[in-house]
Amino acid sequence: MQMTNNRRGARSCVLPGRPRVMGFASMAGPKEKSGPLGHTFDEVFDDDMLGKKSWERAEAHMLE
Repeated sequence: MQMTNNRRGARSCVLPGRPRVMGFASMAGPKEKSGPLGHTFDEVFDDDMLGKKSWERAEAHMLE
C-alpha cells in the first residue's frame, strides 16, 4: 500500500480504507503446549529458543 501524503500527525496517518486481517497463525513453545490451549496452536516448537543464542533471534526466526 502506498501512502500519499495521508499524514495526520508526526507518527500517524489516515488509511484509505478499513484495515482487515487477511490471515493469522499461532506459535507456541513447550510450556504453552502443555497448557489447556495446547491443542489449538498452529505450530509448536520443542525448543522455545529454536537453537538461537537470544530470544530476539528466536523470535525473528519464527517470523521468517
